[in-house]
Amino acid sequence: MLEVERGGVWKEVPFAEYGDHFNEIENLLLPGQETHETIDLGRFDFLWKPGKYRVIKEFYLHSDFAPSEAHLFSAEFMLTEE
Repeated sequence: MLEVERGGVWKEVPFAEYGDHFNEIENLLLPGQETHETIDLGRFDFLWKPGKYRVIKEFYLHSDFAPSEAHLFSAEFMLTEE
C-alpha cells in the first residue's frame, strides 16, 4: 500500500486500473538479512505532487499467513520539486 499525507491525514494512493496491487512475492528472510524493492510510481492513478508519502508492507512470521498474524512495517519518503 502507498499513502500520501494531506492535511495531517494519511490517504491511500489508488492503483491504476492495470496495476491493482504490489507483486506479492514471498521472500524468506533470516535474522539479520535485508530485502530491497523498487516501486513503479506509474502503477498508480495519481497526480504526484511534492509531499510526504509512505509505503506499508505486511510481513508474516514462520510462514503463518493467517491475517491475524500480519506485521505492518512502513517507510516514509518525501517527493520534492527539482
